[in-house]
Amino acid sequence: VGLRAPSEGSIELDGVSINRWSVGKRLDAGIGYLPADRQREAMILTFSIAENYLLGHQNDLAMGGGAVLNGAGLRERATAMLAAADVRMGRPDPQALASSLSGGNQQKVAFARATAGQPRLLIACQPTRGLDYGATTSIHERLRSTPDMSVLLFSLDLDEILAVSDRIAVLYNGRLAGLLSRSEATAERIGELMTGGAQAGSAL
Repeated sequence: VGLRAPSEGSIELDGVSINRWSVGKRLDAGIGYLPADRQREAMILTFSIAENYLLGHQNDLAMGGGAVLNGAGLRERATAMLAAADVRMGRPDPQALASSLSGGNQQKVAFARATAGQPRLLIACQPTRGLDYGATTSIHERLRSTPDMSVLLFSLDLDEILAVSDRIAVLYNGRLAGLLSRSEATAERIGELMTGGAQAGSAL
């Protein structure tokens, strides 16, 4: 996503190196990003829910952004998001501070923002952290079924990885230990790779 320069190699999108692209250019190219830490990286807790929903899209007129913010449009879109994402609060209020939401509801807002505008590629880190079963199931379904959106999922939840992934890459000591198709991935096989006790699976 451009927050850290690669130490070696090339990151490509549609065959074009994006190593030197800014974060903004990557977002404009259709890369969405959901950070792992919602309170430190995904949201500004002293901003309103509507303002947080705009982050990363602040130049998008359709989102209420631009040189001068469209306050009414921003609030309207945020209100619709609160309903669609099932964000639970006493009274739906897009002008309430993000800090007034529970952690799980903050996560719902962060996920809704990351997928706003139909990104071509979503980089999702711990997308269901702090969510109940119903919200987790809903996000898993969105990750699996959204057309024209590829997902690069980072998760510490093995059940989540097995539930939504087509291919599973396992790291060990900072290196790629194995790349498995979903059909050959089992908890035991992944566990061996995680501990350095096995070699990579079939090439994909």
